[in-house]
Amino acid sequence: MTRARRSRWTPQRKLAWASIACADVPALIVLLESLLTDLGGPALPWVWWSAFLLFILTLMLVHGILPRPQSVRVNALLIGLIAIGIALVALYPEQGGNALLFGVVTVAAISYYWPLRTVVAVATAQTATVGLIFGLAGWPLADVLMGVFAYANFQAFGSLVVFALRNESEARKELASAHDALALAHAELRSTAALLESSTREAERLRIARDLHDLAGHQLTALSLELEVASHLADDDAQSAHVLRARSIAKDLLGTVRNAVTQMRETPSDLSSALNQLVAGAPGLAVSLALTGESHVTTAQTTVILRCVQESITNALRHSNARSMRIRVDVTAQDARVIIADDGAGTARVFPGHGLTGMRERVELLGGTLAVESAPQAGFTVSAVIPRTRSRPTDAGNTAAEG
Repeated sequence: MTRARRSRWTPQRKLAWASIACADVPALIVLLESLLTDLGGPALPWVWWSAFLLFILTLMLVHGILPRPQSVRVNALLIGLIAIGIALVALYPEQGGNALLFGVVTVAAISYYWPLRTVVAVATAQTATVGLIFGLAGWPLADVLMGVFAYANFQAFGSLVVFALRNESEARKELASAHDALALAHAELRSTAALLESSTREAERLRIARDLHDLAGHQLTALSLELEVASHLADDDAQSAHVLRARSIAKDLLGTVRNAVTQMRETPSDLSSALNQLVAGAPGLAVSLALTGESHVTTAQTTVILRCVQESITNALRHSNARSMRIRVDVTAQDARVIIADDGAGTARVFPGHGLTGMRERVELLGGTLAVESAPQAGFTVSAVIPRTRSRPTDAGNTAAEG
C-alpha cells in the first residue's frame, strides 16, 4: 500500500501567500506614486524598499516558505515583523492605506502562533503607535481618528480570519491523528491475525502428526508383532505365506505413517503467506518484500521473524513517519537473516522501548543477535541473524522418538 499524498497547499501556506500578496499591494502603490505622481513616494526610498524586502523575507521565514535556521526562533521573527511593519509606516506616513495593509499582515502572522490575549495586546499597541505616527506627521485630528479606527478594525478582521483558520487546521490535525491511530490499530490487528493463523496452522499440523505417531503408529507396530507371532504358529506353508505377506504389508504401512509424520513435522511454516499478510496490513507504507530459502525455515524462526517484522512496521507507522520499507529475509541451512529498513526521520540515538527489547529477547532466545541502526534523516534499520542450531536438537529428538 502506498501512503496517501498529502496536499502541500496547507492552511499556513495559503495564509503565507495571501499575506505576501496583501503586502505587495502597498509596494505597488508606492512604486506607482513614485513614478506617476507628484508625491514622490517615501523621503528615503532605498531605506523604505530595503525594509519592505526585509519584511517579505521575514514573512516567508515565519510561514515556512523559506527554510528557517534552527537557531532562529519563530517568536523572534514575529517581533521583528512587527518592528519592520511599524518602520514601514513611519518611513512613509503620508500613505495611510499602507499602514492598514501592513497591520493586517502583521496581525495575521502573529495570530497564527500566539494566543488571543497576546494578539489583542499587540494590536492595541500597534494601533496606538500608528496613531502617534499619523499625528506626528501632521495629519488633522479627524483623519488621525478615522485612520486609527480603520486600522484597528482591519486588524480585528484579520485576526478573526486567522483564528478561524487555526481552528480548522487543528481540527484537521486531530482528524488525521485519529485516522492514523485507526490505521495503526488495523495494521496491528491484521499482524496479530496473521501470527495467530500461522501458529494455529502449525499447532494443528503437529497435533495430527502426534496423533498419527501415537495411535496409528503404535497400533501398526502391535499388528506387525502379532503377525510375526502368527507366522511361527501357522500349521502349513500356505497359511504361513499369507501371514508373512500381511506382516510385510503392515511393516510397509508403518513405514509410510512414520514418513508422513516426519514430513509433517519438518514441513516449513508458510512464512511467505504470513509476511504478505503483515505487509498488506501496513497502511501508508510502500513495502518491498524479498524472501529466499523458505524451505529451511523452522516454526520457532517463523514466529520470531514475524514478530520482528510486525514490531518494525508498528514503529515505522507510529514514530518514524516513514513512507517506504524494505524487508529482506534470507534463510539457509545455517541461519536466518532478516533486514528491515525504512526511510523515516531516524534518530541520533536509539532508546529501546518494550517493542525493541522484546524483539531482541526473542532473537537471543534462539541464540541469535539483533542490531539496530539509525541516524537523523537516515531512517531506521533492524538486522537479525538467527542460527538454526538451537532448533535442530528438538527436531532430531522428535524424529528419533518416532523410530
